[in-house]
Amino acid sequence: MRMDNSRNRAIRGSQQSVRDLAKDKRQTSTEAESAMWHILRGRQIAGLKFRRQHPIGRYILDFYCSEMKLSIEIDGESHIDRAEDDSVRTNILSAYKIDELRFTNAMVLNDPHTVIAHIEAYVAHSTKLE
Repeated sequence: MRMDNSRNRAIRGSQQSVRDLAKDKRQTSTEAESAMWHILRGRQIAGLKFRRQHPIGRYILDFYCSEMKLSIEIDGESHIDRAEDDSVRTNILSAYKIDELRFTNAMVLNDPHTVIAHIEAYVAHSTKLE
């Protein structure tokens, strides 16, 4: 699939219902998502621009940097029983050459400095910007 140049910048194939759900999710963020957005917005990490609740195909990525092709996911308790689904999703995103970093709600809320350090380390060691 190729990037659509429309305003929503979703990969072609994202249905309107997925884009609408992403819009709704931006307006009803969890506490951990809000904390992560505070960390990522305004190009605060390595000058990279992140979008929140970004649709790609049938998925909605919590945070997405198109420049790095990087998804950052915040996993709450609902992900405990979804390891297999998350693995399938990770593989599909990998087919688009999108890497994924996952953090728990607790990590984002209780140890944001470590979360930032992990993201910065990923960026520093990535070859995607070269």
